[in-house]
Amino acid sequence: MKLTAVHHTVVIEIASDDPGPLIDLLMAQKERWQALNVILDLHQSSLVSEQLMFELSPWIQEHKQRDHSFVIVDQVARIADYPENISVAPTLEEAHDLIEMEEIERDLGF
Repeated sequence: MKLTAVHHTVVIEIASDDPGPLIDLLMAQKERWQALNVILDLHQSSLVSEQLMFELSPWIQEHKQRDHSFVIVDQVARIADYPENISVAPTLEEAHDLIEMEEIERDLGF
């Protein structure tokens, strides 16, 4: 796992294929990122699974309720596998753009 902070966003790059330790690691450190937007970059990983989405979904929803964005970056072929309530982008640039759009929507009261 590699962490990169960019302005008010943390990018978490995952290359591991074991969702169990990933979820434990993310949950153990989620307090560090509560005041930031989060980009979870899974495009180099093969661990996208229903279990992972089930485990992350409450955290993602909690994060959005705190008026912060949570975007997953993944391969184009897997984007359709995500539930509609999870923001997904095919590249880091598009994830940053999505966060910017969500911030504008929040500022406008949507």
